[in-house]
Amino acid sequence: MKRILAILLTVLLLLPALPLTAFAAEHTDASITVPSVSGNIGTSCTYSDDYFRGDPTRYNPDLALLSIAFAMSCGTADGINTEWQPVTAASNAESFLCGTFGGSEIAEASLGFSEFARSADMENGKPGTDTIGAVAANKIIREGDTDYTLIALGIRGMGYGAEWASNFTVGAEGDHKGFSDSASKVTAFLSDYINTYLDSNTRIKLWITGYSRSAIIANMTAAAVCDGALALSNGMTLVPADDLYCYTFATPRGVLAENAKPHANIFNLVSAYDVVPAVAPEAWGFTRHGVDVAYPTAAVTEDFDAQKAVMLTYLTKLTNGKMTDIVSPSKIPVISDITIHFENLFIDPDNLVEITYTDTTPETAIRDGMNWYFSKAFPTRSAYTAELEDAMRTLTAQLLDSYAETPALPDGTLDALLGAAASFMSMDTLTTLLAPMILPRTDLADFDSRHADFVYLFESTFDDFLTTLEQTSGIPMRNTAWEVVLHAFLFNTLDAAAIAAYEDDYTGLGLFVGGLTYLLDSGLTAHYPEVSFAWTAALADAAKEAEKENVPLSRLAFVAELAKKNGITMDAGTWAQSLGLIIGDGTGDLALDDLITREQASVIVDRYLALCGISGASIEGMPLYSDDSEISEWARVAVYHMTAYGFLPSGIGNNFVPAGMLTRAAARDCTEQLEVFG
Repeated sequence: MKRILAILLTVLLLLPALPLTAFAAEHTDASITVPSVSGNIGTSCTYSDDYFRGDPTRYNPDLALLSIAFAMSCGTADGINTEWQPVTAASNAESFLCGTFGGSEIAEASLGFSEFARSADMENGKPGTDTIGAVAANKIIREGDTDYTLIALGIRGMGYGAEWASNFTVGAEGDHKGFSDSASKVTAFLSDYINTYLDSNTRIKLWITGYSRSAIIANMTAAAVCDGALALSNGMTLVPADDLYCYTFATPRGVLAENAKPHANIFNLVSAYDVVPAVAPEAWGFTRHGVDVAYPTAAVTEDFDAQKAVMLTYLTKLTNGKMTDIVSPSKIPVISDITIHFENLFIDPDNLVEITYTDTTPETAIRDGMNWYFSKAFPTRSAYTAELEDAMRTLTAQLLDSYAETPALPDGTLDALLGAAASFMSMDTLTTLLAPMILPRTDLADFDSRHADFVYLFESTFDDFLTTLEQTSGIPMRNTAWEVVLHAFLFNTLDAAAIAAYEDDYTGLGLFVGGLTYLLDSGLTAHYPEVSFAWTAALADAAKEAEKENVPLSRLAFVAELAKKNGITMDAGTWAQSLGLIIGDGTGDLALDDLITREQASVIVDRYLALCGISGASIEGMPLYSDDSEISEWARVAVYHMTAYGFLPSGIGNNFVPAGMLTRAAARDCTEQLEVFG
């Protein structure tokens, strides 16, 4: 029973990212158009040298957006199911960075990079089971009085065919072997690039990015550089804490927790609705280097609906509406009231217990359910490497080695296979499979009958499943690696002793089922580069809005907010002066263009309330702010009136910060609080 739904996980991990078409980067005022599977359709982000002059440990939303665009450009341009063309393998990335293709100019302008190079695995042949494609280019930027050479390092994360086999190469010990070996190759490529193209005594800055498989490889490469893996010579210098910028997207786990480094200049943008960042499993001790940045979720993001709307706007534009209908965060379910009836399982009837859990979230279900599944299905990674690793490598290479070399898959084979799998794992089928576990079964009175019924159900379903897959995909299933993998997932250790009657196990099982239910309902589309781009763009927009909220206001802008609240259409400064809300400095200068401080705003609001007939609240015995001595005498009473009324709460800790500038957000909160007073 432990393997019952894991075939869906296999299908998810086998889903290839959609191919990219050739793309010529547009550049106007350092604005570039993102390459997309749907073509060059106008969604833009910006480039600035300033991105690489700032603190790399501080998350930069604009650099994150630029990085996912760069990562998208690093896929194999010809995609899959075509003849392998080494010359065009990295054409999107070359045009994105340099505005050239094969050294010939194809764009009026570019990001200003040059000396574009491909790794051997990108240039010399089609992807194999353990290859890794990477590209690099460089440009000169100036910081202060110093010239730096900025190197852009991108790694192939889409359209990589048989390299998928490496994703399943976990290895018996240490970091994930497939990812770690690939990161070592990329680090070596980077060292060779530096030694080939850079002069002595060069100060280096490094920009690394990747998506999905290439995300964890970028993550591990950046950590290796931070730990001194590059052997720089001839006086070349790179200070990773100051000069290395790394952004990764939909990042799997590949680093043993004991080896993980908290490098604050490595950012991993991940979605709780995406199964890929959940593997390799946390239950086996895997994690990532650096800092995780979570995309918004319905469970934890206060303004999720608003941010989701922004995301869908970007997604619609980027894909010309082709993905919006199948990406359905609006359908995110709340998993609730799932009851596990132990008496229906083939376990000792003496252990009968009933468990109900309520109101969990899809995020929890996916994370905790995946951890539960791996801890039970393959309690140790050695069990996986011994039982399934070789078969998984063979299977994925067979399926995805699709660059027109035999054995080639017929057109539409992959789509048919995934369609058949999706049909098999439909909600109706899931209900049938799970009924003996979740619904009462009164027709099977004893343990042996239940056990026999259970085994029969799954054995017959599995046989039908193989038949369906063979018919729809044209791929032989029986007596192949496919059958080994599928049967192991479904039936390995399928016996009474394998399912212990413990509450944690069945809660985990319920979470696992609930998480898979969400993945089915959502269309399995959380792991798409276009979705990562759209969410990253939404985060960038949210950051800009937050920045606007922190902008200090002028005295005129603040009284204009009060005038607007009262429906005043006349000049706000004239209105405020006529009511005595602002008096000026005694010489007639109202200083309307000066930024307003928190204590000045307190005085204006106190006067406004008095005009509304609201007398000052008693401040007798009120506790003083820690910075009370810094409050001006002319403002002290007003400041404490504001505190008593709930206006302008303390700025930092128990400090009022009287001379601090009033921000747009604080001004809005203040005027909204006035609604309480009518």
